[in-house]
Amino acid sequence: MSTEMTIIKHIFYFLSTGLLLFGLLPGIFSCETENCITLAENDLMISFYEQDSTTLKDMIFEYVTAEGTDSVFYDYRTKQTDFRFPVNPADDQTLFVMQVVDTVTYDTLSHDPLVIEATFHLRDRIDSLLIEYQRSQRIITEECGVEINYTHLVVKKCTFPGYEFEDDMTFLSRLNEVNIKIYD
Repeated sequence: MSTEMTIIKHIFYFLSTGLLLFGLLPGIFSCETENCITLAENDLMISFYEQDSTTLKDMIFEYVTAEGTDSVFYDYRTKQTDFRFPVNPADDQTLFVMQVVDTVTYDTLSHDPLVIEATFHLRDRIDSLLIEYQRSQRIITEECGVEINYTHLVVKKCTFPGYEFEDDMTFLSRLNEVNIKIYD
């Protein structure tokens, strides 16, 4: 076999491999998953404060639920100052209903001093928070689906002594630390 034929075979091999490789590259990259990152959030971020104060207040609820659901978001096992309340994506408002635990007393049982029994004393009223908002939808991509944005938050009803929006946080976003401060 001549040197010319060997060189032609190598050139043909490199060209065909290169064309095949470059022909597959777009297909390989087009199969990558789309970047489905979104800042949309359906959790209302709430912090509780002592009434007329800047001091955070630990809250215990017997339950927190949203009207029209059977889900309990928080119960007596949760003691904290900051909460995430999911708004209803199918409606322009959500009514949160909550039973606050006013005090907790702890007693040791007489037959076993190592066991401590907690008694939860409930507030004599059921508290509520009605939030209204505007929803807007946009399709991220066909693969990622729809994103729902919640804006123009308004408190329509609040049975707590006071509330305020944190730095005009009248929209829901993953970047928000707190939307509403509630004073109790």
